[in-house]
Amino acid sequence: MPRLLRVSCSKLHRLLCGGVFGWLLLSACSNDERGEVMVVVTTDMALPADLDWLEWTVSRPAHPDRAPEHGSFALDQPSALPATLAIVSGDGGAEPVSVTVLGKTGGADGAMRVSREARFTVPASGQKMLNMPLNWLCSDANLEPPCAAGTTCQAGECVDSQLAAELLDYEPLKPLPCFDVLGCTLTGGVWRASPPSTNEAGDCIMDASSVLSGAMSVALIVNAEQAGNAGVCAPNSDASGFAGSPAAGLCFVPLDRDSGPDGYKLVKNAQHQTEIQLPDGVCAAFARGSIKRVALTRTDCPTKTSARPLCAPPSSSSSCVAAPSSCPVVIPASWSGYSCSGAERPSASTLSYCGVTDNDPDDGPVVRGHYCCTSGQEPAEDPLLIDDMSGGPLIKLRPPPGDTAGDWFTASDDIERPLSPSRQPQTLFTYRAIDPVTLPGGPTIRRAACFRMREGFSGYYALEGFNFFSNGAEAVPVDVSRFSGIRFWATLTGLGTDPPPAMRVVFPNSDTDTQHLSTCMQPALDETNCNHFGKRLDLTSDWQKVSVSWDELTQSSDFGMMFEKFEPHVYSIDFQASGPGPSGLAPPFEFCVSQIAFTE
Repeated sequence: MPRLLRVSCSKLHRLLCGGVFGWLLLSACSNDERGEVMVVVTTDMALPADLDWLEWTVSRPAHPDRAPEHGSFALDQPSALPATLAIVSGDGGAEPVSVTVLGKTGGADGAMRVSREARFTVPASGQKMLNMPLNWLCSDANLEPPCAAGTTCQAGECVDSQLAAELLDYEPLKPLPCFDVLGCTLTGGVWRASPPSTNEAGDCIMDASSVLSGAMSVALIVNAEQAGNAGVCAPNSDASGFAGSPAAGLCFVPLDRDSGPDGYKLVKNAQHQTEIQLPDGVCAAFARGSIKRVALTRTDCPTKTSARPLCAPPSSSSSCVAAPSSCPVVIPASWSGYSCSGAERPSASTLSYCGVTDNDPDDGPVVRGHYCCTSGQEPAEDPLLIDDMSGGPLIKLRPPPGDTAGDWFTASDDIERPLSPSRQPQTLFTYRAIDPVTLPGGPTIRRAACFRMREGFSGYYALEGFNFFSNGAEAVPVDVSRFSGIRFWATLTGLGTDPPPAMRVVFPNSDTDTQHLSTCMQPALDETNCNHFGKRLDLTSDWQKVSVSWDELTQSSDFGMMFEKFEPHVYSIDFQASGPGPSGLAPPFEFCVSQIAFTE
């Protein structure tokens, strides 16, 4: 049974209880008669693939001097939702409140994928209930830009956040088994996929000719090429159990039945025929191309409702599907890890998580969500080319057998100030498209690896960089002794009245790297003992060509372990802005680099 936890008024006013159907409780006091509203948070997306973190905020407009109450927890398993937030009225009777719920991907610091907001009045006594589903129709993949202030997304459309807050009579949640999407929606005996349509009354429907007799499952077929992956994706057609299935290689978000404006219901038309009335946002999603069809499957499974979470897909099934072909059920020996035309690549050599980057705008629109793929453009045949920011793998060097091409990343020791691209775990770096610049005696630059800190930073460093190769989640060192150095084009621009901070390119190697068993990471020593070899870059806001040779690399003279010479086994190349440490503030800036290659 669901658990309802209460604490006395003399104790803390916030309590988080994890587990299946856990309850979140705000300002609840035992043995009083104050009113409360149970906010029920559900989702039709797959946890934790689509969402892995939930945050909520409660504000009380009648008490502007009272700080908003916040909370968060990990959505680390499919049963993490539904969950309930109990909001209790104040001592003065009925009280207006505003509630915001966010679903994220990438943990607490990850990207917000879907949000809901509601404004309502907690009654002076008694219990009410408010449903706040975090559904795919309201996700960033389907609804962009987000809803304006004072409005919220409901069933794929922006509505007034007060009108969306319909308080219902409270009914305790009952524990229900999860909904098996693969078993109930994707492999039913009778399977039909049809486009939704609008009837004469303006309602979004599946007309009578599409409706199946008997118990049905209803699910959206996501257009992965435009909206990314979501829900549960079926393996490709040569996978065991899906040979010949019309659902092979498709991604599905099941709809709930009779769950208010966010679900579907069966209605009769003027001819007394049964139709399925869908949320109007479904027809809008079909019109904009974020869904392909609506799937109807005759099944003997229990009806999908908002209280019934999605089951975890079998471990043999990947939750990431690439366009236009599917990922393998298991990783073959030929797995390369290369990006698909420079746009998609797993963050590691497994399919446990796949990320998306918009690093190649020439290849089409930005696609949000989860992608992975088994092949793509081959690495460059030019043995000197590291990255020209074109299509294909992010790092153009051909990796050794068993390794994969490397990634770009950003980092800073000031975690309080925003860094763009952000430091999200398990996501891919984003190249930036720029106005084409044809440089005298040089290439035409159309995109670059750029990072910026609009507020500056109060740390020792902020950087962007890349690993050459990876083996699983670990970077692999590369012997660069056969080259004399590197060359690239770069700019450095101040974003305020002060000049930008000093910039240095550094080469973490087998002596100085802080993430591996390098020489400086001896027992009882930490990364402050590691002092990278590098060179200061004298840059301006104009693009200029830079050449760096190994012979001119030096270490900083004021800290860490010193070495007589540069050891040429290098893990990464980092472009690092120097900060003043915690006692000061480096000015805001933007650094961009492109066309990176070794020199002979």
